Amino acid sequence: RDGMIGLNLYDEFLMPPEQYKTRPCRMEDFLAHVQHMCDVIGDARHVSLGTDLDGGVGREQIPEELTTIADLHRIAEALSAKGFSDDDVRGFMGGNWLRFFGRALPAN
Repeated sequence: RDGMIGLNLYDEFLMPPEQYKTRPCRMEDFLAHVQHMCDVIGDARHVSLGTDLDGGVGREQIPEELTTIADLHRIAEALSAKGFSDDDVRGFMGGNWLRFFGRALPAN
């Protein structure tokens, strides 16, 4: 239906249940979640960052490679290193939301 899903960084959503609270969440956990969602949905055009970094979770509940909001560029770097195309990375980091809202909201 051409919708969107935003993936947040909350460790309990990213880690295998048997590993949750036994080790820190890592970027590789987030990347596995991104890949899984792209596989389920069929492509990367309908998946994007939806961090929920608005105070709902603490620093200790996100991948350990991210210490502040200024570290979000590390997600783009990790996606590229994992083999996502430049277009997919740009889309994931915000372009997919821009396309979705540009289509869904009134022009005024």
